Amino acid sequence: LAPMRVQRTPITKDYIEFNSVKDNQKQRQKIKFQSSIFNLLPEDDRIPFKTIEIPESYLSVRRPVNLGAEVAAQLLVPAESHHFAWCDPALTRDKFANLFTQIDLQYITITPVLALLIHGGFAYFDGENNLLAINSIVGFATDTSPSQKHSNE
Repeated sequence: LAPMRVQRTPITKDYIEFNSVKDNQKQRQKIKFQSSIFNLLPEDDRIPFKTIEIPESYLSVRRPVNLGAEVAAQLLVPAESHHFAWCDPALTRDKFANLFTQIDLQYITITPVLALLIHGGFAYFDGENNLLAINSIVGFATDTSPSQKHSNE
């Protein structure tokens, strides 16, 4: 695996519908991101996403948080977290092949929100199952040469 890190997203429960219906085979919970989530992207990066409907995604079975305080803090796990769940990516290349061929992702800022939608992340809940935070997964760049985005300036 490539080196990864987590980033806190500004996503709150207002941007997600938690469906009470579960995928019985895998015990995952369906979720639906609201289209207003794109308002959390930088204004210039919103344009390609204005016309798409985000498909349903899933949360894994919730598991207890069992990290020590120091490790949890390094991973941006809220101190009051009791449970976590993996949040599947909603904007996968197979679902949005046409969109991703039209967008040159090197010219889009991969914010924590967009990273969550493309790569997935971890959702954290308190003891009463209230959403506390969602952290997205972001890969570290391994190429240290200047990007094309900056070489044309």
